[in-house]
Amino acid sequence: MSDAARIAADRTAVVVIEPQYAYLAPDGARYAFIRAALGHQEVVDRLRTFLDGARALGIRVMYVPFHPLERAYPELEPATATFRTPWRVPSSGRITQMGELHRVGYRDEGEICLECGRAWPCDTAVALEEVRRLRAVGVPPPSGVLVGSELGPRLRPEAGDLVVEGSKTLDAFQSTELDRLLRANRIEYLAFTGFHTNWCLESSARSAYDRGYRVILVSDCSASDSPEEQSHSERYIFPRIGQVLTGSQLLAAVQPELAMPQAILG
Repeated sequence: MSDAARIAADRTAVVVIEPQYAYLAPDGARYAFIRAALGHQEVVDRLRTFLDGARALGIRVMYVPFHPLERAYPELEPATATFRTPWRVPSSGRITQMGELHRVGYRDEGEICLECGRAWPCDTAVALEEVRRLRAVGVPPPSGVLVGSELGPRLRPEAGDLVVEGSKTLDAFQSTELDRLLRANRIEYLAFTGFHTNWCLESSARSAYDRGYRVILVSDCSASDSPEEQSHSERYIFPRIGQVLTGSQLLAAVQPELAMPQAILG
């Protein structure tokens, strides 16, 4: 961990992998897989605190939400491809529950969603209405219409953060502008946070290592399906390609006096 003492704020970025509704909300499509880890490790609360501390030091924060990869060969036969997986759309009861959560409210700035805080109608409300419309005419909704790629309500980006869209694989660099944005901002150190540590974080970190970045896993701001999987990544994978630090250790190692005024480049 000798490199930790030389971390400069203006050369560091926090990458938040999959901080989205599907994982963080009880009605999210993937919440059941990570629910135990979220509750046991209190990951979201620690991650929010860590991000606040990182921003205060001038560290760039980049969100990388996951978007489902469309199956079959849409680029060849977008309307007639036959090798598609079954539609992954919530049941009628679950759609009703989601509709009760995502409903319109009013604040000084106008109509907002009471669940996610976005301008009304939010992405989920729009998707729910589309599902209802298609079902009313007997048409199955397309796969992925409600998988929850929108960001979770407890981990919203703030002014100065970047949201890197387009990730459709385990690797956050694949099919996104992440590498270009990092290089444009002269980033050297990448601190990985989010979900799942042994899947998307690990895949993205390996890719970052191959591209020459200095990799850091923020161990208490990430989670896997089980403590065993989390421990394996922390003990055997990340030490070979970088460092494993807690959020407080990383913030203590950053030298804010080296930071220069940031300007969003891209």
